[in-house]
Amino acid sequence: MRKSDVAHEHTRGEDMKEDTTESLQARPEQVVYANILEKGMLFGLLLVLATYSVYMLGILKPFVPMEEITKCWRMNVHDYLDHCSIKAGWAWVSLVGYGDFLNFIGIATLAGITIICFVSIV
Repeated sequence: MRKSDVAHEHTRGEDMKEDTTESLQARPEQVVYANILEKGMLFGLLLVLATYSVYMLGILKPFVPMEEITKCWRMNVHDYLDHCSIKAGWAWVSLVGYGDFLNFIGIATLAGITIICFVSIV
């Protein structure tokens, strides 16, 4: 390798480092997205923990009694919904007054936080 080739390789290496450093910098909208996602995730997680605690402590009566839960474990979704008289889809929203459906609020929050993130950067 000639001396001029070595100098050229050295310069190209420095350019690559600069390009990499610049490409690793988060753009402002990425930072906004990440900040909202972090706060939403923490809020959703706390909500899941709080609502699950309400369920486990028996503060709210469950829709499906604890004695029935183990019978339902082997059922597929269709049979479970039919056995427990639960409608599919968003019907759970009308059941959030029951301890076993209350925790769906935290799960829906975690699932939906990405939508809020996207809307915030549009």
